Amino acid sequence: MNKMRFFLPVFILLISLAGNSSTIIKCNNADYAGESLTFYSYTDPVSLATKKEFILEIDNTGKCTKTIEIRTMEYVFCDFGLYRGMLFLEPNQTITLKLPPVREKSYADQKNPYFVPLSFWFATEDKSQLNNQVSKFTFELNRITDKYFNQLYFNQSKNYFDTVQYYIENEFADVQSEAFEFHKTFSI
Repeated sequence: MNKMRFFLPVFILLISLAGNSSTIIKCNNADYAGESLTFYSYTDPVSLATKKEFILEIDNTGKCTKTIEIRTMEYVFCDFGLYRGMLFLEPNQTITLKLPPVREKSYADQKNPYFVPLSFWFATEDKSQLNNQVSKFTFELNRITDKYFNQLYFNQSKNYFDTVQYYIENEFADVQSEAFEFHKTFSI
C-alpha cells in the first residue's frame, strides 16, 4: 500500500510531463531590436475574446528565442505596427520567423476607429512547415479567385468554381495536415 502511494503520484507526474511538448520560436531582424511582440489566441470565436499566450522579447541585436510548452497545434496571432501576423504552432518544432519590414501606424490610422491591420501568415525558414503551406495556399487562392472574379462572384458560375477547386486540390494534394485541410475547406 505504501508503494502504491509513492508510485501513483510519480506515475501521474510522468504522464502529464509526457503530454507536453516544447516548441521553440526564433527570429532575427535588426529592425525589431528592443521590441516585444505579444501573441494572443481566441478564447471565444464568436465574441472574439482573446487570451495572452506569450511574448517574444527581442534583444538589442534583433535576435529572440522563446520556448513554449504546447500539447496540440495552436493558432496564435500578434498585432504590431500595421500588421496582424498569424501563426500555427506545432508541438516539437523549431520555428524561425521571418518578420516583415517595420511599418508603424500613421497618426490617421491610430485615430481611425475602422482601422483593420494588414493580415498575413508568418513565413518561416523551413518551407515544409504548416505556416508556409497555409501562406502559399492563401496566396494561390487569392490569385486564382482574382483571375476569375467576375465569373465567380457576378455570374456565380459553377464551372469556374469547379476549376478553382480542382486547381487548389491538385496544387496542394501533397500537404497532409488536419489543420491545413480544415483551413482549405473553409477558405474555399
